[in-house]
Amino acid sequence: MTVFEPSRLAGLYTGEFARLVTGVDPMRHLRSAWDDSTGRSMIDRLLTVDQRTYLAGDLLPKMDLATMAHGLEARSPFLDQDLMAWAARLPARFKLGGGRSKRVLKHAVREWLPPGLIDRPKAGFGVPMDDWLRAGLRTLAWDLLTSATARQRGIFRPEAVRRLLSEQDAGHQHGRRIWALMQLESWYRRFADQSPELITKTGERQCSP
Repeated sequence: MTVFEPSRLAGLYTGEFARLVTGVDPMRHLRSAWDDSTGRSMIDRLLTVDQRTYLAGDLLPKMDLATMAHGLEARSPFLDQDLMAWAARLPARFKLGGGRSKRVLKHAVREWLPPGLIDRPKAGFGVPMDDWLRAGLRTLAWDLLTSATARQRGIFRPEAVRRLLSEQDAGHQHGRRIWALMQLESWYRRFADQSPELITKTGERQCSP
């Protein structure tokens, strides 16, 4: 659920920014969902956390944005309220039995669908970010993250950012970390830097830390 381990973040932040976020727990929304869950087993509690965080805050918004951008209406029939309530009441062994997920669903449709479709390995939607950042996106990453604009924000230590980029060039797998930094810098430029509150009376634009 995170691309930066706490130890790595400690070396990435500038001293000033590290002091600003002292005591902030970036995982508090996950801990809160875990504490609020009334599931009887670890699987049930983890499923509750996923429903309240990953599903509602990531997967569903992504599908909604992607389909609406092309004039499509998407539906998620397995999220029917009655079906969800029924599935939640199932014993945990029916949800993840013998290391196999979707156990009940696969059993229910086995007579209609071929085994090769039902039993094939799960395939995600990942992209080869590490390869892209060594090829077509390399120049963009370096230009964006080592620019004077990015350095003046005072959030990340320039030498730590350059080390990440150099290690990526050398073959390390920092793709998701670098992409996260690129998205943050892009967000600042598109939204924060354009905010009227960040423009001084003299018309000079200030960088927000």
